[in-house]
Amino acid sequence: MAYEEGDYAKAASYYRKAAEGGHAPAQTDLGDMYYAGDGITRNRQKAASWYMKAAEQQYGPAQLRLGQMHFDGEGVAQHYHEAAEWYRRAAKTGLPEAAVELAYMYAEGLGAPVDLIQAHKWANVATALGFDEASEARESLATLMSSDEISEAQMRAQDWLGAHID
Repeated sequence: MAYEEGDYAKAASYYRKAAEGGHAPAQTDLGDMYYAGDGITRNRQKAASWYMKAAEQQYGPAQLRLGQMHFDGEGVAQHYHEAAEWYRRAAKTGLPEAAVELAYMYAEGLGAPVDLIQAHKWANVATALGFDEASEARESLATLMSSDEISEAQMRAQDWLGAHID
């Protein structure tokens, strides 16, 4: 509530206390404050450090943010393979945004060769997880694929969802 009211100093104090106690959402919130510089000195390395603490507890939002940081090279070295790994972990927690990022990376060949089947698979996963806009990407990818490739991508998406999402 303090954050929403613009009392960033109070919010940082609350988040820090909970974060130091191991609370993953608070670690992520404190990381967000360092990332943006809301009420505290902007420090992307400290943001990454707090995100890592939460991500190690399998907290999806922190894993997503680490993926974004590695993708952009902010606060950490730019490394597409590392970004993809964090996006995969975040996707396993049910975050459709992570699946969209993976679809983009495979479609563009970032960190791996272009793989339209994998890109389509991740767009399917994102759509199944509730990211409706991913259906547009899926349809666009489908125009570049054979019907067998589309079927393969759909099967891989169903298999992945069955293995990782309840």
